[in-house]
Parts: sequence; structure tokens; C-alpha cells
Amino acid sequence: MTRYQLTEEQVRQGQQLELTAFGDSVMLGATSNLQEVFPSVVVDAVIGRQLYNSLKEIKQLKKEGLLKKNVLLGLGSNGLATEAQFDDLMTEIGDRQVYLINTRVPTQRWQNEVNALFDQMATKYENITLINWYQASDGQPDWFREDQVHPSEQGLIEYTGLIARNVLLP
Repeated sequence: MTRYQLTEEQVRQGQQLELTAFGDSVMLGATSNLQEVFPSVVVDAVIGRQLYNSLKEIKQLKKEGLLKKNVLLGLGSNGLATEAQFDDLMTEIGDRQVYLINTRVPTQRWQNEVNALFDQMATKYENITLINWYQASDGQPDWFREDQVHPSEQGLIEYTGLIARNVLLP
């Protein structure tokens, strides 16, 4: 999968990885790209999802056996959350490996606060790997639609490739 800049070994790993992707509309838009790299991925992403009211959905995924041992979190595009709310989510997720994607929402005041919280949580929890979408996409206006938040076709390739290169071993 050269368009995602993955090695043959990473492609093999992606074919076998158990992954739950949980997020908002940015992740929803990347569903087919994620399924291309991770064929068995469980994607639970909806427009407007907020971190602060995601606990119920995470509990339901866990109850249904759909919260895999690797969890990709793509939240934060729609507003702020507190450390306590994040802690509640992590308590429910447990000891699974979490890949936390930070956010790019340049038109909203909460972007930097959400990213600061995510940086703090990646330091606090040993099982979190921070995926720095904000940094990777900086200065790449072609990667976004007019709203500057939702990735364009090129942006979806870059978003998915960044995720895959952080989740899969080199």
C-alpha cells in the first residue's frame, strides 16, 4: 500500500491487527481508508461526537466484545473535555493499547486546549501513544476541505498513513 507509505511488513501486520476506531466525523470520513489498511477494524464514529459523552458508547462496545485490544481514539474536533472525563474513558478502556489522535480545528478556540489535554494524557498513561495529526498536517491546506477540519481525499490518505505508521511496527 504505497499510497499510505507502508512497508510490506506493516501491510501484513495491518491485515491481522485487532483494532477499534472510535471517533467523530473526521474518523467517520476515514472509515474506508482505515478498512483498507486494517480489514477487521471496528469503526464506531459519528458526526458531532464529544469526548465528554462517549463513555456510554465505549461501555456498550466493551459489553458487545467490540472493544479490541488496540483502540484508536479520534475525538476533540467538536469541543473541550476535562481530565476527569478522559480518565473515566481510560478506566473503561482499561489496559488496552490506545492510539490517541490529536486534533486540527483552526477555526475553534478549543483546538489548543484539547491538544494540550491529549499531550498531558499521553504522558499520564503508559498505554497511550499520541498520534500528532496537528503537527503532521500543519501547513498542508490541500489536505483539508474548505472547513479546514475535515480531510480532503489527499488528507484522508495522509491521515490514514500517519495512523498506520504509528500503530504498526516498522
